[in-house]
Amino acid sequence: MSERDSFKDIKRPEMVSEIRFKFIRYLHKLFWELFEEGELSEEAVGFLSSTCEIVNDNPELKFNLFELLSRNFTMDEIKYYIKLKDAPIIGLYMTRQIVQKLYLNYEIATAFL
Repeated sequence: MSERDSFKDIKRPEMVSEIRFKFIRYLHKLFWELFEEGELSEEAVGFLSSTCEIVNDNPELKFNLFELLSRNFTMDEIKYYIKLKDAPIIGLYMTRQIVQKLYLNYEIATAFL
């Protein structure tokens, strides 16, 4: 029996699903390695790991990292933070939120470039 014959009983959707699952598990492992090397923060690895788990739990979801990042920090959210950054008492907190959100997205994006 050739190797090709052993694969003929495997259905294409099952194969694609298994490859996708293993690929996302590999990414999950890669994220943690980047964290251990100091290239990703705890918050970034948490966001990416939970994204991997959600995508693996629901095979219908697409794993589009840049789309997820854009949802994580929308223009409406930026406008809200900017409007409140000069407010007394909470202004400093809002400024810090802007910087932290921008840094998180930058950190995640640069980890893959």
